[in-house]
Amino acid sequence: MHRAILLLTLLACSERSTPYYKSIAIDGNLSVHLSDGLADLPTSHPYYWRFQGAHLTSVEYKSPGGERYDFLTLDGDTLSTRSKRHLLRKGPFGSIYAHITYYYSPEYHNQPADFETVAYANSVEHDTPAVTPSIPSSGCQHLDGLSIVRIFEHSPGYLISSANYSSSGDLQALYVNGAKDGDWVHSNFVVAVAQGRFELDDSPKTRKFFGIPASLPVKSLEDGGAISWPAATLPAYLNLIYRHYDRTRCVMEESYRPDQTIERRWLVFPTTPVDIQMQSRDEQRFGKPLERQEP
Repeated sequence: MHRAILLLTLLACSERSTPYYKSIAIDGNLSVHLSDGLADLPTSHPYYWRFQGAHLTSVEYKSPGGERYDFLTLDGDTLSTRSKRHLLRKGPFGSIYAHITYYYSPEYHNQPADFETVAYANSVEHDTPAVTPSIPSSGCQHLDGLSIVRIFEHSPGYLISSANYSSSGDLQALYVNGAKDGDWVHSNFVVAVAQGRFELDDSPKTRKFFGIPASLPVKSLEDGGAISWPAATLPAYLNLIYRHYDRTRCVMEESYRPDQTIERRWLVFPTTPVDIQMQSRDEQRFGKPLERQEP
């Protein structure tokens, strides 16, 4: 009997001693269970990596190539938050991401999901999309919200203003970042450029300086219409508008060049096992997005 208990204990310790796992399950109490422990870092399939720090326990779902699909934080073994960072666009202005965080722990008091479209460092962990010129044959049906990005050639190299809107088109957040030599720069560089003409978040003078509309015509855009960009203080290098669907796993991008050329493409990001397991609970907790209207 004692030998059997000792064997089970050793097996449990052996399973927890590896930081790499192949499978995950989240039960009705939001307890996170990792299984199928792996002796070595996988090189041929995605894996879960559990990190136990002094003040943080996290689980990352990653690919052997370095992409990160999910980032979970735990309170003990209970899911506290989960987040994703999707690469929307990359260029001489650096990287533009869609970043979404879901809050589950009682300490957040039913806080809504936090969603932002924002420029940030190229090196931050993220995932990349499959790109197609037309809408995918499945999915992309439920509108989460919209965002715009306006990029200007200006010191320190580029200024990037981005704004997020609700599914009904109301402005919710505004960000200003800078880039130089193809990568994000610290906000101190942008503050030095602002000189009181704009701020790094939402304000009337920031909206006016960058030409950020207070609302977007969602129905017109869903019907295939184009956006009328407000005048900005600087000439725009590139304007982008995004429609985010299915918990922003599917994104429609329209890019507007200075010559008014419009290019459209669809970005489809990986659906993970955690996405599937949490879908119904996320709909109950955070609400179900609007159905996409066919033009």
